[in-house]
Amino acid sequence: MRRFDWVAEFRRIWVAKPVILVEGEDDIPFYKHLLRLVDPDWEDRFGIEWVGGKSYVFQACKKVPLWRGMVDCDEWDTAKIASEQQKVPNVHILPRFMAQSYWINPDELWNLLPEHQRLSHPQAQAQLNTDIETQRADWVAHGAMWRVMLRRRTGLGGLGFPRELMKLPVTDENRIMDILNRWHDYLNPADIITEYQQERDSVLSLGLDKQYAKVIHGKMFFTRVVARALNKAFGQQKARVWTDEIIQGMTVPADLEPVLRTLLS
Repeated sequence: MRRFDWVAEFRRIWVAKPVILVEGEDDIPFYKHLLRLVDPDWEDRFGIEWVGGKSYVFQACKKVPLWRGMVDCDEWDTAKIASEQQKVPNVHILPRFMAQSYWINPDELWNLLPEHQRLSHPQAQAQLNTDIETQRADWVAHGAMWRVMLRRRTGLGGLGFPRELMKLPVTDENRIMDILNRWHDYLNPADIITEYQQERDSVLSLGLDKQYAKVIHGKMFFTRVVARALNKAFGQQKARVWTDEIIQGMTVPADLEPVLRTLLS
């Protein structure tokens, strides 16, 4: 989160045109590149800034309806997306888990790499695909746990712990015990592992494209799996350098183009 009154600051900076808000600083190159492909003159009509998180994008766009927002889908399902967009329609949601989800699927990744690397190392494609694909199932299971933990965290907020015990004095020991029992029951490990197993089986039944696009945490998977596979195939460089090169190799993804056009409309 920026350490100033950024809503007022952005209003001052972008007084002549609306601003597009994105979650993180790393999102800026991704959106600038793709928006330029959709409309080469888009910066004549819009500014772009990052604000530090999804909730800040929603809050600011609700406060300033002329602004636009783009946020990651993360673990949100269709119902959650529809609900949030109904509340703040000037915020648009990425069709995939996050920006990095556009370059972790080996079937998509190869054609995003610089042409000179693909031409000079054609044999690397098969090994790259294998190195990435062998890690997929574990990271899909991780995505299932991610979903379960976020659901549990959200549900825990309504149980009154620790907020109910810490915000105001609660001295009735029966009431304290009731709060603690409800909290304990909600975090029952057996229930959580059952929920995780069901979620894992559900996402593993999806097609591979959906697993890469909707389930795997793209940023972590890229850093820990894809970038290492790229370094093995082509030589060592930082994950950020790979990201910059890959973004420059992107055309507008079919699932994202209508969202970007609506964003600029």
